[in-house]
Amino acid sequence: MTAPRRVPPNVPRDVHEWERAPDAPQVQGGGIGMRAGTQMQPLGRALMVPPPWMYPPGDAARYIFREEDTTLAAGPVVQTELAGSVFQIPAQNVAVIRELNFSVNNMLITSDITFRVTFNQAPVEGYTFKLFPRAAASVSVAFPAESTVLHVPEAVRVAITVQVGDAGAYQVGCSWRGWFYSKDIHNRFKFYG
Repeated sequence: MTAPRRVPPNVPRDVHEWERAPDAPQVQGGGIGMRAGTQMQPLGRALMVPPPWMYPPGDAARYIFREEDTTLAAGPVVQTELAGSVFQIPAQNVAVIRELNFSVNNMLITSDITFRVTFNQAPVEGYTFKLFPRAAASVSVAFPAESTVLHVPEAVRVAITVQVGDAGAYQVGCSWRGWFYSKDIHNRFKFYG
């Protein structure tokens, strides 16, 4: 039999698990409703399930990959929906967007370009991105999965729009990635989001 382990000074006195030898049977040290020296019953196993907006929930998820690039004639362009970015979330499903990417070719220091994520053609608060003007052949702005969790309600039409406020002509592009899953799965986790 090996020697008992020492209890660290920061562990409360009622925690006796540290005092037993690693190969000794587990005994309860007299907790509430237990007699000292009685055998502990296993509590079962816990299953850690990540929320469906962090990791796709198995077979229930359907991935969404949307991308578009288009050339806009000389501005100003009030607002244009990028056709390849449009996706209709099916009924009885919700979705999450985990990645956003925007790109522009031939930017100038006078460029005035704004991208927006829209739900049912209305801008989503906090998801309007004005690109910083600069002289560059190509500019890309990425919002990776580590920093992006955009919840999409049931049956919403998602799209990316671009607005050009100056007189330039640009090639613009966008892409986004996410997945959708049933409202039943969503309702099991909705209090944790």
